[in-house]
Amino acid sequence: MDARPNRAYPHKWMYRLAVAAVAVFLILTPKTSLGQDREDVEREAGPPTLPATAAGNQLMWVLKVVNGQEIGDLKDHFSDRFIQTRGDDTKVLLEGLRQEVFEGGKVIVNKVLDGERENDISAEVTSKESWRYLHVFLMVDEKDGKIRGLRFAPAGGVGRNVGNWKQFDNAMNRVPEGVSFGAYELVPVNPNVEGSPLTMRVLAENGADRRLNVGATGYLYVVGAAAEEVAGKRMGWDDKVALKPEWNSLPPGEMRAMEGEHALREFVLRVMDDSDNTAADHLLHHVGRDKVEAYLAKMHLAAERNQPFLSSREVFALKTGKDKEMLAKFGVAGVEERRGMLAKVAALPLTEDAAEEWTDPTEIERVGWFASATECCRVMMDLHRLTQKEGMEPLSEALESNRGVKLSQELWPRAWYKGGDEPGVLNMTWLLERDDGRLFVMSIGWNNPKGEVKEARLLDLALAAIRLLGEEGRKREPAPAPRPKVDPNAAN
Repeated sequence: MDARPNRAYPHKWMYRLAVAAVAVFLILTPKTSLGQDREDVEREAGPPTLPATAAGNQLMWVLKVVNGQEIGDLKDHFSDRFIQTRGDDTKVLLEGLRQEVFEGGKVIVNKVLDGERENDISAEVTSKESWRYLHVFLMVDEKDGKIRGLRFAPAGGVGRNVGNWKQFDNAMNRVPEGVSFGAYELVPVNPNVEGSPLTMRVLAENGADRRLNVGATGYLYVVGAAAEEVAGKRMGWDDKVALKPEWNSLPPGEMRAMEGEHALREFVLRVMDDSDNTAADHLLHHVGRDKVEAYLAKMHLAAERNQPFLSSREVFALKTGKDKEMLAKFGVAGVEERRGMLAKVAALPLTEDAAEEWTDPTEIERVGWFASATECCRVMMDLHRLTQKEGMEPLSEALESNRGVKLSQELWPRAWYKGGDEPGVLNMTWLLERDDGRLFVMSIGWNNPKGEVKEARLLDLALAAIRLLGEEGRKREPAPAPRPKVDPNAAN
């Protein structure tokens, strides 16, 4: 379930950086040296140590302001033209950058990129509490040392330093609370037999068996159960399903505002394309809760964690409603007791206003849909199996409707994605077909019962993993042999 009613699509992961680009030039009045408090700044900004140049000194001051020092009068550090052009923006930038970009962590210099010149410097900054990096470029006037140009730009996140699976594992270990990650190649059980079923060959795992709340990624089981019914000729893609007000849920999705009957294929497409909660709930009820649970049990090692398999409306009603006693009771109840409570849950009121106020993790360890990274990948593999059957083109169309993030079409001609989130919960799961025909499945999830999870952080890691999958098993061209050294004084 995507628990954010105003989002048309789950996970549009473009994290904002409160940064501004400034490159203004002018002649300034002289300024005294700023080197007298170098020791204090180095403790805040280093290591490494910034050079004792005019530009290096000013960058030290900038980082002190970012770390909480009063900015004072801008005229003491910035040129008049700079102040006229971007003074107000720069004040907001410096005072807010630490919180907006680095979540309040002390900003330090990660490395000096270019600090040999007196009047300009470029460096990379980060925070021990963060995974993000920024490039900073600063210029001063050669006559008085005041700042005439200042630019911050994104330099990526922790994933950019990941060059192999061991480094990826180290990066995953920096994520607080519970994470679950698995990356696998889909290979034939018997390579010598045409049409052999596929199995998952482990490439990398980190807590892959840790069973977490996966949000709307759990809808994959509903889609799979529907596809099995069609493959078994018990249902058809063009079967009409009536929209019922009592099965309506909250956004995202447009089906809640629609009426009449719609083809089964449309419900599946809307679930995969924009995580339509109402479409998922209608699909669950039309296929049958028992059929969804039976499908899940074939590939899930703890099926009872998802029994009864809840609709998104039921989860919303429990977690956003005022009846906290019922939520607590449902969380600790056994399977049969939960089933007996479903009628009361269905009667709970459901409002968008209450969902808007849902900002804190709520029973994420006991109420929702639960799966490990391995189990998320396994259901993706089974959906691939179902697409190979006759008449399953609508399933393929639905699965290919959402790639999750922008991926190279050339490198990844086919990409299926399903994600899910609610406060304290985030999951991203893919099936990827590479340009050489190799198939991969990958799932990454994060639960934090104590607070929010950072979409940008998990996305950064996911993209790093996808990059490694793009390189997995490819033949590397051998490095050219070094040329023999020639002694110019040697005799011919």
